[in-house]
Amino acid sequence: SNGMRGALYYESGQFMRAKRDFEVVDRTPDPRFEAEKYSYIYTKLGLMTTDSEPEKSLRYFKQAAEWKPHPESYENVALAARKLGDIETAEAFYFKCPKDFNPPSFYMNLSNLYFETQQFEKGAAIMTQAIEAGCNDILCYKMRCFFRIQTREIPGAAEDFERAIALFNAMPKAQPDPILSNLEEMLHSFETN
Repeated sequence: SNGMRGALYYESGQFMRAKRDFEVVDRTPDPRFEAEKYSYIYTKLGLMTTDSEPEKSLRYFKQAAEWKPHPESYENVALAARKLGDIETAEAFYFKCPKDFNPPSFYMNLSNLYFETQQFEKGAAIMTQAIEAGCNDILCYKMRCFFRIQTREIPGAAEDFERAIALFNAMPKAQPDPILSNLEEMLHSFETN
């Protein structure tokens, strides 16, 4: 079948041939295929069209997620949607991922989305959830500090900065951190105003 041959082509790196065979399956689905096979085909089609045909890539990833709903599929849809600027779809599919999937990816994916779209209040809220869920990572505190600075929640931002500095100072052989330096400058600009 085209699906099986396409998989062999894909695994051997013959992506154009694989794409042709997988597109035949997309046009004329084979009822004998199991959900796992369709998920595989649509995921590979999504990957092969990410740069060249981003709209198709999003459609393929959505179909893969319908055939096999799991966190990796949801992340693929969200990334494809982000690439197209479809923020609502990206956010919706990130929220379909369980919070404990590939920790702390749930929180970081949403945080990055909110950073890119300048939704700073949502960013601060999702980083608060991450910290309350036990993400005691310097990046969580730096990100929440930034979001809080942007929303003018300076006392909270200062607390996050102090926590990030404490985590930084506890690192063995820590290299200078330009992000911490920038956050410090941003906080100082509020103190002098």
